[in-house]
Amino acid sequence: MGKPYRTELGDIPRTYRWATAEPVHGLTRALTEIGGYPLVAIGSGGSLSAAELAAQLHTRFTGQVAHAITPLEAYGYAKRSGNVAFLLVSAGGKNSDIVDALRHVVSLEPCRILVLTAECGTKLGRLGRSSELVDVSEFDVPQKDGFLATGSLAAFSVLLGRAYGRAFGLDVKMPSALSRCTPFHQFNPRWEMTIERICEPLWKRETLTVLHSRDLRPMARDLESRFTEAAIGHIQFSDIRNFGHGRHNWLAKHGDTTGVLALASTADQAIARRTLDLLPVDIPQAMIDFPDGPGEPAVGGVLLSIYLAGVAGEARDIDPGRPGVPSFGRKIYHLRNGTKRPAQEADAAAAAIDRKISSGEKMICCKKQRRFWRDAHRDFCDALTDKKFNGIVFDYDGTLCARRERIDGPSDQVSAALTRLASRSIPIGIATGRGRSVRKALRRRIPREFWPLVTVGYYNGGMIGQLSQNSCPQRSSCSLELSDVEKAINRDSRLRSLAESIETRGGQISVQCASNVSASVLRSITQEIVERCGPPELRVVWSTHSVDILASNVTKVDVVRAICERHELADQAPILKIGDLGQWPGNDYQLLAEADSLSVDQISPARNTCWNLAPPGTSGTDALLSYLGAISPREGGFYFFPERIRRKRRR
Repeated sequence: MGKPYRTELGDIPRTYRWATAEPVHGLTRALTEIGGYPLVAIGSGGSLSAAELAAQLHTRFTGQVAHAITPLEAYGYAKRSGNVAFLLVSAGGKNSDIVDALRHVVSLEPCRILVLTAECGTKLGRLGRSSELVDVSEFDVPQKDGFLATGSLAAFSVLLGRAYGRAFGLDVKMPSALSRCTPFHQFNPRWEMTIERICEPLWKRETLTVLHSRDLRPMARDLESRFTEAAIGHIQFSDIRNFGHGRHNWLAKHGDTTGVLALASTADQAIARRTLDLLPVDIPQAMIDFPDGPGEPAVGGVLLSIYLAGVAGEARDIDPGRPGVPSFGRKIYHLRNGTKRPAQEADAAAAAIDRKISSGEKMICCKKQRRFWRDAHRDFCDALTDKKFNGIVFDYDGTLCARRERIDGPSDQVSAALTRLASRSIPIGIATGRGRSVRKALRRRIPREFWPLVTVGYYNGGMIGQLSQNSCPQRSSCSLELSDVEKAINRDSRLRSLAESIETRGGQISVQCASNVSASVLRSITQEIVERCGPPELRVVWSTHSVDILASNVTKVDVVRAICERHELADQAPILKIGDLGQWPGNDYQLLAEADSLSVDQISPARNTCWNLAPPGTSGTDALLSYLGAISPREGGFYFFPERIRRKRRR
């Protein structure tokens, strides 16, 4: 099993060159979207080292908490995790542990999930693409792994380093040659011999204690993994200062069988040397300095660990690429995880209640509170069932149109569902923060004969017209209410540097996020300007890609009123409303605060409105399709039956 480790090491420079040149646009975009959240990175075997590196980079570049866990540990997350992002790393994307972990993580409905693989067309990738919560980044790494993860880990390290740097404004320029990523680039091309010379005394001992700097934990983790999996030796690892809190006692009792290796970046070199100086002189020691230089130290450390395992293996006459795998080991590897998922009531009612609890109390819910929400859920569903609806209003981005469909418009499935509604003469309203681009997309997706039935509220309801009208939306001068805020925004150099565009369209100022900027960052700056310069009636709402400032008379609720007027319905005629950002200050907050409102994603803590009834683990257009499957058209309208909501698979 496997191939000679020396052969794998010989292929690493080629893999490195590939990884420095491979486009990372999709991975960069996905990392940008999770940059404002804590991250849980999941991997097993060699991919756990990549997960550890991702966690290190996430904290380094975003300031958010991040940590790496195994697929089994993922089951410790039992509650819905709307404010956490997950990253699943797998070279081949097919082992049952990581595939089952993805299924579980999707059921938690986190803010976002990212899947990263070293092959294309993997089982993990296919599963990820079946959920709108998941972004999939599959790379075709030219070097295939042997027994240990070598090519995949080298590629993951460089790709993650480059993508994190680009996502958060620090373009990490990887050196042209692999050797320049290591601390020994000054010895090029004899840097591998330098490793052998420095570490030679360590291989005479059975156990290796590895002390690491704060940013070199991924390297220490990977060394432990390689030494253990290839049976090279026993490794204990600890950060340099935690070693001083009792772990040094191992050396007092087992110093005759232990060597010490210190991995120190610039900030920790002094304390590392002082620590080594205090060790007994008969304990062999070595130190590898990682001076500031090209690339990212954490990336260079992981790359170096791949080579260091080869040096240790040769010194101990062990080939890490062909260590020999016992038959019981193969059987253990192929076991399926028998761990039952935590008792998360899997039915849709329980999922809807859990979402409300997460949105509201933000605490462990007692039986009395759960009973309150159970009654509220029953009352809400009964109210939906008991009436005949005269029309339906949708939000656009995130509801009718998935994130990845923003340019092309709604999918074929969603378009077909809209056409079916229109063919039954059901009035349709669409509320969007955008303008003509939405009109063009909808006209491509909905047959012309049904355009008069579709009412579109552009610019968050600031301009309303039929889809058939060429004159709507139209350009208009800035609302007088917004004039002072518009001037202040255009004078703010920081806001302009973070925005891709700033557009004023009648009663709305729209600030579009640059590709590497979170909407939450823009919102805080924009909100401060509005509070300082604008009248109190102005509102600031946001979506995943923009922040909008609305005049007091601009609201998506006007789309509901426009439908009632155009189709001569009573003012309080039942109209079903569906959006995705019902939690304040989401741009659907007002629309979904109305009666008979459903969300496909974020919800408010209101008892009687803005419920998410979608099947567990479903969001966005997947949730929308499940809602539309519960509609039963009748003459002049339709009924909605919550009990008919079922998961709809995307084709």
